Amino acid sequence: MEKRRIGSLEVSVVGIGCNNFGGRIDEQRTAAVVDAALDAGINFFDTADVYGGTRSEELLGRALGGRRSQVIIATKFGVPLDDERKGGAKPAYIQRAVEDSLRRLGTDWIDLYQLHRPDPETPIGDTLEALDALRCARTPRPWAGG
Repeated sequence: MEKRRIGSLEVSVVGIGCNNFGGRIDEQRTAAVVDAALDAGINFFDTADVYGGTRSEELLGRALGGRRSQVIIATKFGVPLDDERKGGAKPAYIQRAVEDSLRRLGTDWIDLYQLHRPDPETPIGDTLEALDALRCARTPRPWAGG
């Protein structure tokens, strides 16, 4: 499978969008899609906390299991999930959202963390500072050589 770079990440030119995981397809079918993708050399999986009502991240994490270090996971935050998790890009919300996504994915790192849509209520500088703090707070990743 041909690969391209997204910053320091080397991703397959074909990625798997996981918006149907936990919605249109169940856990068993999600696992089949993930297995087929890995067999085909695909290493890039794109999900979001809102996909499948948060189930996409859960099912992707379970389907990957011990193969987590073989893949690049992109996930997104910022879309309202419920009355308690109203979305946005304020630093406190980002911290909660990332911890929730890490738990659902069953991992201790996210390779590419993205704001799903702009938040006109939050200055972009505040959002970028919060994201940079997350990046700096994490330990080195297997894909980064240590």
